[in-house]
Amino acid sequence: MSRITRLLQPLVLGLVLAAPPGNAAGPQAPAPAASPVPAAAPAAPAPEPELAPTIDRDLDALGVSLAQERRMLKADGHEFAVFITQARAATTRGTLLLIPGDGSHPTSAAGLEQIRQSMPAHGWATWLLTLEPPPRTHAEQIDTPGAAPPAAAEPAPAGAAPATLDARRADALEQWAVRSQARILAAIASAAAEGRPLVLVAEGSAAVLLTRGMGSAPGSVRAAALLDPVELPGLVLQWPKGLARPVLEVLSPVAGREQGRLRREQAAALQLKHYRQLTLEAGAWHPGPLDAPLTRRVRGWLTTLEATPDAGPGAG
Repeated sequence: MSRITRLLQPLVLGLVLAAPPGNAAGPQAPAPAASPVPAAAPAAPAPEPELAPTIDRDLDALGVSLAQERRMLKADGHEFAVFITQARAATTRGTLLLIPGDGSHPTSAAGLEQIRQSMPAHGWATWLLTLEPPPRTHAEQIDTPGAAPPAAAEPAPAGAAPATLDARRADALEQWAVRSQARILAAIASAAAEGRPLVLVAEGSAAVLLTRGMGSAPGSVRAAALLDPVELPGLVLQWPKGLARPVLEVLSPVAGREQGRLRREQAAALQLKHYRQLTLEAGAWHPGPLDAPLTRRVRGWLTTLEATPDAGPGAG
């Protein structure tokens, strides 16, 4: 090795070791300073979805999927759909008229849907009603999908206080109940024309409609079942005086125990014949096999009524 090479070697090695890692080409230019990013403006709240178009889409989809079961009936001059599943057993034992609570999509009521899918195999036809949803209250407004446009309000008398939101909510609920009961009575009349025992089954808020109408229900209605009843403000679930038809009330574990106890006491005070109340575990409500717990208990209750003189299906 030459003398010049030996002198340059330490200098080259020092330059290599001083170079920044991963950048053998030379030092990098300093990165430009990041410009400040303005804070994002808070997102505007999404508008509340229009309920009525959603209901229409749901019912249209249901009408397509259950086209063979759809039948149109009329109440108060307005048409509404029922979905009929015929019994698949050798002998038809009766008809279950299924009344969903919220009306937004009938097959979304878990208990009723389990019964609709399972009971036809055990000899029971099912009629699934469609109802308007109860009115919703928000921002001092009351939405009543399906209701006729309100008539122009007459001016209040001088000095009279305007109707409160609670009063308007109670009035809207009462009108909803009247329209819903008209549909229920129309469906009862149509189903009764087939001459088979008829049992009403309501879930959620429809339980109030059922008990309000049972006192004047025709004799073709032999019994009623309430699945997880829900009371609405201004519409209290009360047993009509003199109700002689058998009643089964099925509660889920999340149902109000106090309300259930009060209804048991009220039924006892009114001496309601063949009244029964039971609680099932949460999983019993979802659609499942033919012998799912809810279906099995309803079937057992109906079988007991058939074997009881002057009670339930076949009585009269």
